[in-house]
Amino acid sequence: MTRILRDFYRAHISIPIRYAAVTAICIGAFFLTGIFSRDNTRLAGIIVSAFLVGVFLWAVIDVFVIAPRKFRRDMEKMPENDRDIIVSCYDTAQRLGARRFYKDGIMLFYSFRRIIVLRYDEIVSAEPKSSHGENIFLKLSDGRTVIMQVMPNENGAMLLAALRAEAPDIKVYINGRLMNDRTDADRKDNNAQ
Repeated sequence: MTRILRDFYRAHISIPIRYAAVTAICIGAFFLTGIFSRDNTRLAGIIVSAFLVGVFLWAVIDVFVIAPRKFRRDMEKMPENDRDIIVSCYDTAQRLGARRFYKDGIMLFYSFRRIIVLRYDEIVSAEPKSSHGENIFLKLSDGRTVIMQVMPNENGAMLLAALRAEAPDIKVYINGRLMNDRTDADRKDNNAQ
C-alpha cells in the first residue's frame, strides 16, 4: 500500500506547491503595496491572507491526510482477496496514465484528489462528457457515479477503449446515446465481403 500512496503523492504534489506559490506571491504583493501598513486596508489584507493560507492548508491536508485515510478505510471494507491483489499486483497491472488495470477485474485510478478502486463488474456504463473537461462518467451498479478524469495530454476515447477491453459488458454512451456494438451476424457479413 505504501507504493500506491507514494505514487498518489507524486501525482498530486504539484497541487500544494501551486497553492503555496500563489499564497506567497499574493501575500508578498500585499507587503510590497503596503496593504498591511494602511489602516483602511489592513483588515482586508489580513482576511484575504488568512483565506489564502487556509486554502493552502486545506490542499495539503486533503492530499496528504484525508485521501490516504479514505483509501485505507475503503481497502479495509474490501474482501481480503481483493486487497491482496491490489497491493501485490500493483506493479504488474497494466498502466495507462495514472490508471492501473488489473487482470483480476479491478481498476485503480485517481479522481479529484482521491484514490478510487473499482471492480469492472461494478461499472454499468461509461459516458465521456466534454462539458466537464473531457472526463468519463462511470455509472456504478449501486447508483453512484464516479468521474474518471482525463488529463489534457490523454485521449478519452483511448481510455474508453482500454476500459471496454477489460470489461466488454460496460455500456458506452456518447452524447447521451448508447453506442451500438456490431452483432456477430454483422461481423460475419463484413468478414465474408
